[in-house]
Amino acid sequence: MKILYPLSVIYIGLSLVGCATTDQTGSCKPMVAAPIKSPDCFCKKNPLKVSFYTTGHPSMPYKVIGVEHISEYNMGGNKRQEANIQDGMRELAAAMGGDAVINIKKDSKIITGTVVAFQKENTKIQG
Repeated sequence: MKILYPLSVIYIGLSLVGCATTDQTGSCKPMVAAPIKSPDCFCKKNPLKVSFYTTGHPSMPYKVIGVEHISEYNMGGNKRQEANIQDGMRELAAAMGGDAVINIKKDSKIITGTVVAFQKENTKIQG
């Protein structure tokens, strides 16, 4: 249980390093020098605007951009409140550039959710 906290810190750190940033014009630019294969750019978003879909899926087109995991227990071994878990999931999803978290599942100690970004109307859903 104590190993989950360092792993989550490493995961968050790696997620932030791999995120895209915006320049002064508001357009996305990658932080890494490697070329991006996908034309999609998932910039960091406001965590307060991330939606949760515990059942069902969003009605608008979306693209899966990742899966997030968060421990149900804090470093001290105490169970986290549901609000704290949702705030943590929002932060992770927003850092990945997500607009919503779907397929939220609870195991005995880990909560898992799929992060999705909404697509514009004229783009196709890719699997």
